[in-house]
Amino acid sequence: MDTDAAELMVEQILKIRHISILARLEGIPIAADGDLFINLYTTRYVGNSTFPSALNNKPIEGKILSTVKVRRQVLAENFDFFKSMLSRNQFGERSQGTIDIHCDYPLAAQLWFRLYHDGPLPEVFSETPVEEVWNVIHWGGYLQAQHNSDQIDLSKLWPWFDKVLERYDPEKMDIDTTRMFLFPCYAFDHAEGFAEITKRLAYEMASHIQEKNPSSYFHGHLDHHIIGALNAARGSLRGNLIRGLFDPVSSFLNANCECKEKSLFSYCEALRGTEI
Repeated sequence: MDTDAAELMVEQILKIRHISILARLEGIPIAADGDLFINLYTTRYVGNSTFPSALNNKPIEGKILSTVKVRRQVLAENFDFFKSMLSRNQFGERSQGTIDIHCDYPLAAQLWFRLYHDGPLPEVFSETPVEEVWNVIHWGGYLQAQHNSDQIDLSKLWPWFDKVLERYDPEKMDIDTTRMFLFPCYAFDHAEGFAEITKRLAYEMASHIQEKNPSSYFHGHLDHHIIGALNAARGSLRGNLIRGLFDPVSSFLNANCECKEKSLFSYCEALRGTEI
């Protein structure tokens, strides 16, 4: 299977997982007293699918993944995009009860919408895939730009991220997944998770520690100084381990027993098995 086909398969699997979570969120309104419905639709991998526009009933290429009920005022106060759309006369959506918004990652959008409506996050959000965690951070960056802020305030999402990380379990996840969680643990200031993940990468990665970005467009990453420090610590650890493993060789060489050659050979065979 070539790289493009593999990436497409991963995208399709993630899409199925997202749709499953979104379906369970449909019965949990963001704002029961809301005055606006938003159709979040995608144009990715939808073939020739279309749906009627909420504005003029004309066909729109894409597929609605989620419909949410929100309060206009909340969106206008927190998103310049919605403030313009819902308050200026030149936009037809101003007087609409339902609007269509192109959004390839509605799960991340829903999480932020719920956060700004000050409602509790449904437990199903703890099943958020690690790939979508990156998209949540991307939405945080989008909000940062909207408010001309220098920092992404992810503190309100700390309890949510803690549940996501706990479900994955840093002690049991594979190395690729561990690499995917490296930046999110740093972004969410999750000291315990960051410590466990960096420890595993230091001990278990055969090469230099590298983070892995599973998202398709988000370019966030750890500062190169942090990666450099992690690899420096890993190099020091590796050196100490190697010295510890090869120190016994001197004991074999200095031994007087007749089996020392055979014992040394067996020890070297065992060392080779460590793949150091």
